[in-house]
Amino acid sequence: MRINAKSPVLLSILATTVFTVFYCLQQPQFLSAFRAFVQDPAHLPAFFASDYFSGQEYGYIGNHLAQGHGFVGPFDEIRSPTGTMPPVLPFLYAAIFWCSGFKTVATFWIIFFLKIVTVAAGFMLLHRTACAHFTHAENQGRKNLVIIASIYAVLFATGNLFFFYYDEWIMWFLVALTLYLSQKLFSSENISKTRAMAFGAFIGLLILTQTVAGAALLGAIIFTACRFRRYNFLWVVPAALIITAPWIFRNYLVFNEFMPVKSNLGFELYFSTVHEPRGILILEEQNASRKHPIKPGPEREFALSIGEQEYQRRKTAEFMDILKNEPSRYFKKVAWRLLYATLVFPYSKEEQKVQAPAWPVLKYLSYPVVFLLWFIQWFMPESRRPFVFFLLTLYAAYLLPYIMINFWLKYWVHMLPLYAFIVAIAGPAFYHRFMREEVKT
Repeated sequence: MRINAKSPVLLSILATTVFTVFYCLQQPQFLSAFRAFVQDPAHLPAFFASDYFSGQEYGYIGNHLAQGHGFVGPFDEIRSPTGTMPPVLPFLYAAIFWCSGFKTVATFWIIFFLKIVTVAAGFMLLHRTACAHFTHAENQGRKNLVIIASIYAVLFATGNLFFFYYDEWIMWFLVALTLYLSQKLFSSENISKTRAMAFGAFIGLLILTQTVAGAALLGAIIFTACRFRRYNFLWVVPAALIITAPWIFRNYLVFNEFMPVKSNLGFELYFSTVHEPRGILILEEQNASRKHPIKPGPEREFALSIGEQEYQRRKTAEFMDILKNEPSRYFKKVAWRLLYATLVFPYSKEEQKVQAPAWPVLKYLSYPVVFLLWFIQWFMPESRRPFVFFLLTLYAAYLLPYIMINFWLKYWVHMLPLYAFIVAIAGPAFYHRFMREEVKT
């Protein structure tokens, strides 16, 4: 088959494959494991059998599902019901493990190539969305800027998108798909109830994949629909609720309390207030505190001994006591999170090893660009267009919960396609309105 400019899907997959293989082979551990695998293709090297390549908590729950234990975990040794992770990704891993086994050679390569296709599809959807939004000939440069900005944004999560198998790779695709579907939705003055409810079903699935992203999308759609009086769009709400209701009902039956999708809200508030000096999750600080149950140690043993539900209840109560008696302690952490979620890059030596090889100084300089352009775009005429208004609202709706609860760079990374679009829209608008006019005068 001839590869040319008319084969963008194949080109995108090929480019992503080449970059993924190149990036992986630059990692000494991966290269060593790959050499061992070439010598013995029937045996999966220990590094490839690590949690990094099997979805970590998602993977362990998926393996329990594949073995018939139910939705339990989120670790191998835990067989009690859990609500710490939303269900879509564990069920995806469960399907793979059911077909090819847990931490096997076949499973490693299935997920490896699935991730490549998924990330490539995200780039393709970004390009399609740009072509649909920037329709005039003079906007050709802005179409290209979307892809350039998305490639540049990858420097914040190169390892997460092309190396490790957590959830960034699928979020890259789902957020790009969100932009593509939303652009189509807002390009019409009116849409049928059927189309609105179909999009609502997609939102429901996104809530069950990454809860905050899905909830932010639903909120942004509602706010934009009301702002532009497109009330037919509000049919997304019942559709999203119909999709998420069975999982909420399951949680109520299992834990005997109302639990919207995930169970660890109270713990996150407690941990960020008590054990994070600036209210943001830094891996070095988490390891030093030895107070996070995800790490082996006394705290994990304590959590296992009393069970997930009771552990979450106790930590929630501790946070509520702090909020009642020392509210300033919590709100100081909120102020820190606001700063680190928008302007100051939350550098971590541990995450630098994983996420990307780019120099930290480059990230410090480029990190606040998205927020600054987002802020400026509110004062541009284009913000009165429904799709652009929706993008700006989605940015705020997504980051606000993390500013209020806990913030980790990984959470910021989930919205990289959205940031690329904001930069492509707001950057040229800022240049033409301010800098170019100054040059002319």
